[in-house]
Amino acid sequence: MITSIHHSNINPSWGYKMRRGISITLGFSLALMLFAIGTTGVAIAADPEDKMVEGELVDLRCFMTRGAQGEAHQACGASCAKRGLPIGVIDAKGNAYTILASSPAYADYINRPIRITGKVTNMMLSPTKLEVKDGDQWKAVKLSKEMM
Repeated sequence: MITSIHHSNINPSWGYKMRRGISITLGFSLALMLFAIGTTGVAIAADPEDKMVEGELVDLRCFMTRGAQGEAHQACGASCAKRGLPIGVIDAKGNAYTILASSPAYADYINRPIRITGKVTNMMLSPTKLEVKDGDQWKAVKLSKEMM
């Protein structure tokens, strides 16, 4: 036997309570999202700090996927940099700083010890000065427009 639901069987306040509950939940979720975006925005908007980073210049794709670095990886790393893949500096603590510049301009220095100075925000470095280790000495490299 099939019975039908009549409007008289539904509590009229049920719909109001349901809409009110959904509205409160959505309002709370929106407030939480705005708070999260607001606190994240503060970190992103922070002024960059001047910093000197010493470490090995690497192509980030091979370093991140295979841990490739050092003299054995120099030819491959230079090739990746010449093709425009991202580059970065790995410091003594293992921190990776992405260099915000044209990768091909740095290809000659891949997998070599460098000291690079610039503005750092969120582990991204805009270079203003570069030194490359040559034996026991540090040699300054004049930065071209592509390197900045």
